Amino acid sequence: MPFTRRILTWVALVFTLMALISNAARFSKLDWIIWDDYVEYWSASHLNLTRGNPYSPEQIKAVEYAIGRHEKIPLMMWNPPWTLGVILPLALFPYPVSRLLWYLIGIAIILGCASWLWQKHGGERKRLWLIWLLTFTFAPTLHVLKMGQISPLLLLSAVGYWACIQRRKDWAAGALAALALIKPHLLYLFLPAVLVWAMLKRRWGVLWGFGLAIVAATGLAWAINPALMEQYWIAITTYPPEAWRTPTLGGMLRDLFGGRYFWLQFAPSAVGAAWLALYAWKRRTNWNWERQLPLIVLVSVTTAAYGWVFDQTISLAALIPAAVTLCDPRRWQRNCVDHDCAPIRLAILSAVYLAVNLIAAFTSQEQHWYWWMPTFFLLWTNAVWLHRPADLP
Repeated sequence: MPFTRRILTWVALVFTLMALISNAARFSKLDWIIWDDYVEYWSASHLNLTRGNPYSPEQIKAVEYAIGRHEKIPLMMWNPPWTLGVILPLALFPYPVSRLLWYLIGIAIILGCASWLWQKHGGERKRLWLIWLLTFTFAPTLHVLKMGQISPLLLLSAVGYWACIQRRKDWAAGALAALALIKPHLLYLFLPAVLVWAMLKRRWGVLWGFGLAIVAATGLAWAINPALMEQYWIAITTYPPEAWRTPTLGGMLRDLFGGRYFWLQFAPSAVGAAWLALYAWKRRTNWNWERQLPLIVLVSVTTAAYGWVFDQTISLAALIPAAVTLCDPRRWQRNCVDHDCAPIRLAILSAVYLAVNLIAAFTSQEQHWYWWMPTFFLLWTNAVWLHRPADLP
C-alpha cells in the first residue's frame, strides 16, 4: 500500500507541474487576460505606485489596455485601500511574472491551510493526499486559481487566526484576522466574533495586532499616494455596486422582487448578524474556536451581501473538518445503532457532494444562477456534523 501511494503521489506531482507550466505560459496571452480578475489588482497597484488613481475607470482602462486587455469596460478593483498595502509588492514585477507569482502563492496558501485543517481535526497524516485531492478538485478552488482572485487571503485569515490562537501568538492572530477586511462583506460575522472574544478574554494582543496590521497596510499605500483615501471615497459614492448581480441569497431576492430594491441585497446579512448574536450568547461560557469557527465562516459566506463562486473557497475551513468526519468510521459507528448504516450514509453524502461539485465545475451559466451553492454547502456540512460526537473535534 505505501508503494501504491508513492506512485500515485508522483503521478499527481507530475500532472500538477504540467498544469503549472501550461497555465504559466497562458498568463500573458490576450485570450487569458480578458477574463483574468488579477488584472484589476495589478493595475490598481501599479497606478498607486505611480501616484495615479487606482479607483479611476479611465486610468484603470489605460493600464489594462497597455498589458493587452482591450475591453470597453475596465475591470475595477473595489476593495478598500488597505488591500493595496497587502498586494503592492506584486506590482513591482511585470504583469506575466506577477501573475505567475500570485498563482503559486494562491496554491501555497490553499495547500497549507487544507493540510493544517486536516491534521488539526484529527485526519491521518498518511491520508493527506486525499484532502489535497478534495481541495484542488473543489469547484471554487479551481475558479479562484483560474481567475487570480485574492480570496485565498481570506481563507488564510480565518485559518491562520485560529492556528495562532492555538499557539497563543495573539499579535499574529490579530494581524491575520485583519486580512478579512480585504473583503469585509464575506467574513462579516468572523470579524466581530474575533474582536468581541478578544475583549471578553482580555487577549489584548489580538486587538493590537489587528489594529496595527490595518494601520501598516493602509499607511504603506497612502504614503506612496496621499490622495488614495479621497479617491476611494469618490469612487464608492459615485459608482456604488447597486447593479451587481452576484450568486448570493440577497442577489436572488433582488432577482425575485426587483433589482431596484437595493436593500434586499443586505437582508440575509441582517439575519446572519442576528443569528451570530444568539449563537454567541448561548456559548459565551464555553466558546471553542475549533467548533465555532467553521460554522461562523459558513454562515457568513452563505448570508454575505456580495460574493462570487470563487469566494466560496473560504468554505474549505468547514468542508475539510467535515471530510475528516466522513473518513473516520468512529464518528459514524458511535452514532448509528445499526453499524451497517454508516457506509450507506457515507456513500449518499459523498455522492451528493460530488454531483453538486461537478455541476459547479463543469457548467458555465451566468454567476448569479449559482446563488444556491453556499446554502448547499452549509446544509451538507451540517448533515455530516450530525455524526460528530461531542467528545471528538
